[in-house]
Amino acid sequence: HLGRNNETWESFFNNCFSYSDSIVRMTRIDVTIDDKNEVPFFTIKELYKKCENELYQSISETHSYHDSKFSLNDGAKTLYIGARKSRVRFRFYDKDKEQALKQKLPMDNLKSWKRTEIQLRDEYATQMCQQIAFSQKSLGSLIFGFLKANLTFHTETGELYRSWQRFIGSVEPLKLKATNETTTLHDTQNWLETGGVLSILKGFKLLEENHALGDLQSVEHLVPQSLFSRSFSQKLVAHVSMLNRIDLVKQIQDQTKKAEF
Repeated sequence: HLGRNNETWESFFNNCFSYSDSIVRMTRIDVTIDDKNEVPFFTIKELYKKCENELYQSISETHSYHDSKFSLNDGAKTLYIGARKSRVRFRFYDKDKEQALKQKLPMDNLKSWKRTEIQLRDEYATQMCQQIAFSQKSLGSLIFGFLKANLTFHTETGELYRSWQRFIGSVEPLKLKATNETTTLHDTQNWLETGGVLSILKGFKLLEENHALGDLQSVEHLVPQSLFSRSFSQKLVAHVSMLNRIDLVKQIQDQTKKAEF
Protein backbone atom coordinates (compact mmCIF):
# COMPACT_ATOMS: atom_id res chain seq x y z
CA HIS A 1 0.00 0.00 0.00
CA LEU A 2 2.78 2.44 0.91
CA GLY A 3 4.70 1.51 -2.23
CA ARG A 4 1.71 2.15 -4.46
CA ASN A 5 1.38 5.61 -2.92
CA ASN A 6 5.11 6.37 -3.12
CA GLU A 7 5.31 6.53 0.68
CA THR A 8 7.83 5.17 3.15
CA TRP A 9 7.38 4.07 6.76
CA GLU A 10 9.01 7.38 7.72
CA SER A 11 6.47 9.48 5.81
CA PHE A 12 3.59 7.27 6.99
CA PHE A 13 4.38 7.71 10.69
CA ASN A 14 5.18 11.40 10.12
CA ASN A 15 1.68 11.81 8.71
CA CYS A 16 0.20 9.92 11.67
CA PHE A 17 1.77 12.26 14.23
CA SER A 18 1.14 15.38 12.16
CA TYR A 19 -2.52 14.60 11.46
CA SER A 20 -3.91 15.89 14.75
CA ASP A 21 -3.05 18.42 17.42
CA SER A 22 -4.24 15.89 20.00
CA ILE A 23 -1.99 13.27 21.61
CA VAL A 24 -1.29 10.43 19.15
CA ARG A 25 -0.56 7.01 20.63
CA MET A 26 0.54 3.76 19.03
CA THR A 27 -0.56 0.61 20.85
CA ARG A 28 1.88 -1.87 19.32
CA ILE A 29 4.63 -2.20 16.72
CA ASP A 30 6.75 -5.23 15.82
CA VAL A 31 10.16 -4.61 14.24
CA THR A 32 12.50 -7.33 12.98
CA ILE A 33 16.02 -8.11 11.86
CA ASP A 34 16.62 -11.06 9.53
CA ASP A 35 19.93 -12.92 9.56
CA LYS A 36 20.14 -14.79 6.25
CA ASN A 37 23.86 -15.48 6.36
CA GLU A 38 24.84 -19.02 5.44
CA VAL A 39 26.48 -19.24 8.87
CA PRO A 40 24.24 -17.24 11.25
CA PHE A 41 25.66 -14.93 13.93
CA PHE A 42 24.13 -17.21 16.59
CA THR A 43 21.63 -20.02 16.94
CA ILE A 44 18.46 -19.81 19.01
CA LYS A 45 19.69 -22.66 21.20
CA GLU A 46 22.89 -20.75 22.01
CA LEU A 47 20.93 -17.74 23.25
CA TYR A 48 18.58 -19.99 25.22
CA LYS A 49 21.55 -21.51 27.06
CA LYS A 50 22.71 -17.98 27.91
CA CYS A 51 19.29 -17.23 29.39
CA GLU A 52 19.17 -20.50 31.35
CA ASN A 53 22.59 -19.72 32.85
CA GLU A 54 21.52 -16.12 33.57
CA LEU A 55 24.22 -14.75 31.28
CA TYR A 56 22.07 -11.95 29.95
CA GLN A 57 20.72 -8.53 30.95
CA SER A 58 17.44 -7.27 29.59
CA ILE A 59 14.78 -4.63 30.04
CA SER A 60 12.41 -7.66 30.17
CA GLU A 61 13.53 -10.26 32.68
CA THR A 62 11.50 -13.43 32.14
CA HIS A 63 12.26 -15.87 29.34
CA SER A 64 10.68 -18.96 27.82
CA TYR A 65 11.51 -21.46 25.10
CA HIS A 66 9.40 -23.33 22.57
CA ASP A 67 10.48 -26.16 20.30
CA SER A 68 8.16 -27.18 17.44
CA LYS A 69 8.88 -30.61 16.01
CA PHE A 70 10.54 -30.18 12.63
CA SER A 71 12.05 -33.63 12.14
CA LEU A 72 12.85 -36.65 14.28
CA ASN A 73 16.11 -35.13 15.46
CA ASP A 74 15.45 -31.41 15.18
CA GLY A 75 12.90 -28.69 15.89
CA ALA A 76 12.00 -25.11 15.01
CA LYS A 77 13.15 -23.22 18.09
CA THR A 78 11.73 -19.99 19.52
CA LEU A 79 13.16 -18.02 22.44
CA TYR A 80 11.06 -15.33 24.15
CA ILE A 81 12.51 -12.75 26.52
CA GLY A 82 9.67 -10.89 28.22
CA ALA A 83 6.10 -11.91 29.02
CA ARG A 84 3.38 -11.96 26.37
CA LYS A 85 1.83 -8.66 27.52
CA SER A 86 5.13 -6.94 28.39
CA ARG A 87 5.70 -3.49 26.96
CA VAL A 88 8.93 -4.88 25.49
CA ARG A 89 9.25 -8.50 24.34
CA PHE A 90 12.09 -10.04 22.34
CA ARG A 91 11.57 -13.08 20.13
CA PHE A 92 14.25 -15.15 18.39
CA TYR A 93 13.25 -17.99 16.10
CA ASP A 94 14.17 -20.28 13.22
CA LYS A 95 12.37 -18.55 10.38
CA ASP A 96 13.78 -21.04 7.88
CA LYS A 97 12.26 -24.04 9.66
CA GLU A 98 9.02 -22.14 10.25
CA GLN A 99 8.74 -21.51 6.50
CA ALA A 100 9.61 -25.15 5.73
CA LEU A 101 6.85 -26.34 8.08
CA LYS A 102 4.34 -23.83 6.67
CA GLN A 103 5.12 -24.65 3.03
CA LYS A 104 5.74 -28.35 3.70
CA LEU A 105 9.18 -28.17 2.10
CA PRO A 106 12.42 -29.96 3.00
CA MET A 107 15.07 -27.75 4.59
CA ASP A 108 17.34 -28.38 1.60
CA ASN A 109 15.07 -26.06 -0.39
CA LEU A 110 15.56 -23.14 2.03
CA LYS A 111 18.62 -21.15 3.04
CA SER A 112 19.51 -20.26 6.64
CA TRP A 113 17.16 -17.63 8.06
CA LYS A 114 17.16 -16.57 11.73
CA ARG A 115 14.83 -13.79 12.85
CA THR A 116 15.18 -11.36 15.76
CA GLU A 117 11.90 -9.61 16.57
CA ILE A 118 11.08 -6.84 19.04
CA GLN A 119 7.48 -6.37 20.10
CA LEU A 120 6.84 -2.90 21.55
CA ARG A 121 3.63 -1.77 23.23
CA ASP A 122 2.10 1.49 24.45
CA GLU A 123 4.63 4.29 25.13
CA TYR A 124 7.52 2.21 23.78
CA ALA A 125 5.61 1.65 20.53
CA THR A 126 4.74 5.35 20.31
CA GLN A 127 8.32 6.45 20.88
CA MET A 128 9.71 3.98 18.34
CA CYS A 129 7.22 5.23 15.74
CA GLN A 130 8.29 8.80 16.54
CA GLN A 131 11.92 7.80 16.06
CA ILE A 132 11.07 6.24 12.68
CA ALA A 133 9.15 9.38 11.70
CA PHE A 134 11.51 12.12 12.83
CA SER A 135 15.01 10.83 13.73
CA GLN A 136 16.26 10.56 10.11
CA LYS A 137 17.97 7.29 11.09
CA SER A 138 17.46 4.07 9.15
CA LEU A 139 15.05 1.54 10.56
CA GLY A 140 17.91 -0.95 10.88
CA SER A 141 20.02 1.39 12.98
CA LEU A 142 17.03 2.11 15.25
CA ILE A 143 16.34 -1.60 15.82
CA PHE A 144 19.99 -2.48 16.45
CA GLY A 145 20.30 0.62 18.65
CA PHE A 146 17.34 -0.48 20.78
CA LEU A 147 18.80 -3.98 21.10
CA LYS A 148 22.17 -2.54 22.14
CA ALA A 149 20.59 -0.41 24.87
CA ASN A 150 18.20 -3.03 26.23
CA LEU A 151 19.56 -6.54 25.75
CA THR A 152 23.04 -8.01 26.17
CA PHE A 153 24.47 -11.52 26.42
CA HIS A 154 27.67 -12.35 28.32
CA THR A 155 30.25 -15.09 28.66
CA GLU A 156 30.81 -16.89 31.96
CA THR A 157 33.75 -14.57 32.63
CA GLY A 158 31.51 -11.48 32.31
CA GLU A 159 32.68 -10.36 28.87
CA LEU A 160 30.25 -9.47 26.10
CA TYR A 161 29.25 -12.50 24.05
CA ARG A 162 31.29 -11.98 20.88
CA SER A 163 28.64 -13.33 18.48
CA TRP A 164 26.05 -10.93 19.91
CA GLN A 165 28.54 -8.06 19.80
CA ARG A 166 29.27 -8.75 16.13
CA PHE A 167 25.54 -9.00 15.38
CA ILE A 168 24.77 -5.59 16.97
CA GLY A 169 27.77 -3.79 15.47
CA SER A 170 28.83 -0.25 16.31
CA VAL A 171 25.45 1.51 16.30
CA GLU A 172 24.51 4.21 18.79
CA PRO A 173 22.32 2.85 21.64
CA LEU A 174 18.67 3.88 21.45
CA LYS A 175 17.06 4.43 24.85
CA LEU A 176 13.29 4.90 24.98
CA LYS A 177 11.68 6.12 28.18
CA ALA A 178 8.55 4.59 29.66
CA THR A 179 6.76 7.77 30.66
CA ASN A 180 3.20 7.16 31.74
CA GLU A 181 1.55 10.23 30.27
CA THR A 182 -1.51 11.28 32.25
CA THR A 183 -4.56 12.79 30.62
CA THR A 184 -7.22 14.96 32.24
CA LEU A 185 -10.98 15.02 31.91
CA HIS A 186 -10.52 17.88 29.43
CA ASP A 187 -8.55 15.48 27.19
CA THR A 188 -11.31 12.90 27.54
CA GLN A 189 -13.98 15.48 26.76
CA ASN A 190 -12.03 16.53 23.67
CA TRP A 191 -11.90 12.88 22.62
CA LEU A 192 -15.66 12.64 23.05
CA GLU A 193 -16.14 15.63 20.77
CA THR A 194 -13.61 14.67 18.09
CA GLY A 195 -13.80 10.88 18.24
CA GLY A 196 -17.41 10.61 17.11
CA VAL A 197 -18.74 9.08 20.35
CA LEU A 198 -21.27 11.86 20.98
CA SER A 199 -22.63 11.61 17.45
CA ILE A 200 -23.08 7.85 17.91
CA LEU A 201 -25.05 8.44 21.13
CA LYS A 202 -27.12 11.04 19.30
CA GLY A 203 -27.90 8.44 16.63
CA PHE A 204 -29.06 5.91 19.23
CA LYS A 205 -31.23 8.58 20.87
CA LEU A 206 -32.79 9.38 17.49
CA LEU A 207 -33.69 5.70 16.99
CA GLU A 208 -35.10 5.47 20.52
CA GLU A 209 -37.20 8.62 20.25
CA ASN A 210 -38.70 7.37 16.99
CA HIS A 211 -39.29 3.80 18.26
CA ALA A 212 -36.83 2.38 15.74
CA LEU A 213 -34.41 0.52 18.04
CA GLY A 214 -35.57 -2.90 16.92
CA ASP A 215 -33.62 -5.44 19.02
CA LEU A 216 -31.12 -2.78 20.22
CA GLN A 217 -31.10 -1.65 23.86
CA SER A 218 -31.80 1.92 24.86
CA VAL A 219 -28.95 4.11 26.10
CA GLU A 220 -30.83 4.65 29.37
CA HIS A 221 -30.86 0.89 29.90
CA LEU A 222 -27.13 0.50 29.13
CA VAL A 223 -25.79 3.38 31.22
CA PRO A 224 -26.74 2.00 34.70
CA GLN A 225 -24.98 -1.29 33.85
CA SER A 226 -21.71 0.32 32.80
CA LEU A 227 -18.73 0.71 35.14
CA PHE A 228 -15.86 3.20 35.00
CA SER A 229 -12.45 1.93 33.96
CA ARG A 230 -9.82 2.38 36.67
CA SER A 231 -7.95 4.99 34.65
CA PHE A 232 -11.13 7.01 33.99
CA SER A 233 -12.10 6.67 37.64
CA GLN A 234 -8.77 8.24 38.65
CA LYS A 235 -9.48 11.21 36.37
CA LEU A 236 -12.93 11.66 37.91
CA VAL A 237 -11.51 11.53 41.45
CA ALA A 238 -8.82 14.07 40.53
CA HIS A 239 -11.44 16.35 39.01
CA VAL A 240 -13.88 16.29 41.95
CA SER A 241 -10.99 16.69 44.40
CA MET A 242 -9.93 19.84 42.58
CA LEU A 243 -13.49 21.14 43.02
CA ASN A 244 -13.48 20.22 46.72
CA ARG A 245 -16.26 17.65 46.12
CA ILE A 246 -14.71 14.81 48.10
CA ASP A 247 -18.25 13.62 48.88
CA LEU A 248 -18.44 12.19 45.33
CA VAL A 249 -15.33 10.02 45.61
CA LYS A 250 -17.10 7.00 47.17
CA GLN A 251 -19.81 7.08 44.49
CA ILE A 252 -17.14 7.03 41.80
CA GLN A 253 -15.26 4.18 43.49
CA ASP A 254 -18.47 2.14 43.87
CA GLN A 255 -19.07 2.41 40.12
CA THR A 256 -15.50 1.49 39.13
CA LYS A 257 -14.45 -1.88 37.72
CA LYS A 258 -12.72 -3.98 40.33
CA ALA A 259 -9.25 -5.38 39.60
CA GLU A 260 -9.24 -9.01 38.45
CA PHE A 261 -6.59 -11.41 39.72
